[in-house]
Amino acid sequence: MLSSLRRAAVRLPANRQQLKSTLASATPSAANAQPKLSSNVLGVLGKGALAATGVAAGAIYYRMQTDEGFSRSAYFYAKVLPAYVDYRVTQFYVEDILKLADPDQDEYYDRLHNRYSPEIFDVILNLKGFYIKIAQLSSTRDDFVPKQYLDRAKQLQSDAPAKSIDEVVAIIEQSTGKPIGALFQSIDPTPLGAASIGQVHKAILLDGTTVVVKVQYPEAEKHFRNDIGTIKSFCALAQPAHLPTMNEIEKQFMNEFDYRKEADHLSEVRANIQASPYSHSFVVPRPYPDLCTKDLLVMEYRTANGLHRITF
Repeated sequence: MLSSLRRAAVRLPANRQQLKSTLASATPSAANAQPKLSSNVLGVLGKGALAATGVAAGAIYYRMQTDEGFSRSAYFYAKVLPAYVDYRVTQFYVEDILKLADPDQDEYYDRLHNRYSPEIFDVILNLKGFYIKIAQLSSTRDDFVPKQYLDRAKQLQSDAPAKSIDEVVAIIEQSTGKPIGALFQSIDPTPLGAASIGQVHKAILLDGTTVVVKVQYPEAEKHFRNDIGTIKSFCALAQPAHLPTMNEIEKQFMNEFDYRKEADHLSEVRANIQASPYSHSFVVPRPYPDLCTKDLLVMEYRTANGLHRITF
């Protein structure tokens, strides 16, 4: 071992001057080679990163164009996430930096409510479906959301965006397999109301009976399944405490997509009310099961006030 080390040592320059000379002669070629290598590597990496970014952007754009559920989720997060971040930053500022008491924080939060409530309302109107349902549920309690949001949400209790009468007729004919003239004398083109998954019209049967026709939107169930997932993921990020509520809403709402079940429930509740001491106080419309389908509910017409207009 020692003899090997000695032989290796003999190959080194004999003195410091020779060592410096050797290093000097070797340095230029090494120095010249290194920048070329770095430039080449960086060039390849840069082009690769640019290409990867382009491919990723193209893939996202393609999916947004071809996958409606993905597009809806992306739109929701693009609009709502900045508002959420602004609220959290403001919360940190007023609580941890300024250390304000709750009443003194209201001024800061009111600015955010005034700014974002119109934007969030636009998101709800654009996406419709389950987002309208959430707004309607929120509007039933005055202590659940800030007043700026509450006032807008209440507009959706009976005045949600509606489809045209031509679209409604097409849905009815598709659902029943019959032309509209074989079912009704006429249908009022102006809806009595519109909600998250459908809308309601007054109509006249062939025998002259006035009825109410409830039509479900064809895209309602598909959108719901995607949108509930989006909202639950946002709740997990922003308000984890609300996840159990969202799970229960999901469970209950899934029962609303078959109007034949709703007709059965109407018949059952109607029979129970009529057999009770409260039959003179409550009226439950009678459904017409022979005209009902999964997407169509026909029941007798009754005039009444909406629950949100009743003072208890």
